[in-house]
Amino acid sequence: MGFDLTSESGAYLRFSPSGWALALNLAGHYGWLPEGTTLRQSESGAESTEWSGEYATNDGQRVSASDANALAGACERALADAEYAEVVSDTLRRISEAVAAQVPDRTAERVVDPDVAQKFRGRLEELIAFCRSGSFIIE
Repeated sequence: MGFDLTSESGAYLRFSPSGWALALNLAGHYGWLPEGTTLRQSESGAESTEWSGEYATNDGQRVSASDANALAGACERALADAEYAEVVSDTLRRISEAVAAQVPDRTAERVVDPDVAQKFRGRLEELIAFCRSGSFIIE
């Protein structure tokens, strides 16, 4: 499973589950306040009233242009932070602990590649450019 992001202009970006989780968590750390996603209208034209506004599923939900722009801004702040590498390591540790708490017999011990922050920098740059193009769908 991955996360396929497609903009209304046809731009495409794919994230692994761990990469998407890291991007969303970093954005939150740097001030992104998610507006919440919306589901596309059903064939009958009605929108689901039971939708949670989730970003971490791939149900065809839509991220608005203003939310995408705010997400891009938070990612830019992340990249500009002198403490970026430390924040990435801490965020990965917290994600690992949260997963371990949800999955029986899984420990939170995870060796973090010391270069992961640098490697992820390019992914954030791609996400920034993608988000600046407007609203998108998560599938």
